[in-house]
Amino acid sequence: MDGRTVRWGLLYRSGQMHDLTLADYAYLQRLGIRTVCDLRDRRERAAQPTRWPAGHAPGS
Repeated sequence: MDGRTVRWGLLYRSGQMHDLTLADYAYLQRLGIRTVCDLRDRRERAAQPTRWPAGHAPGS
């Protein structure tokens, strides 16, 4: 609203991530993502969990 912007490549937005492949997770790791904020409720997370492979979770 005030005209400010976020630097390109600093913030990423996604929908569900339950069907990502190992290649997808490797790509996300190369982006250097450090924090993931999952805003889904408990039922949504239980129905379609994001299963980060070992070594591919943000911060690992």
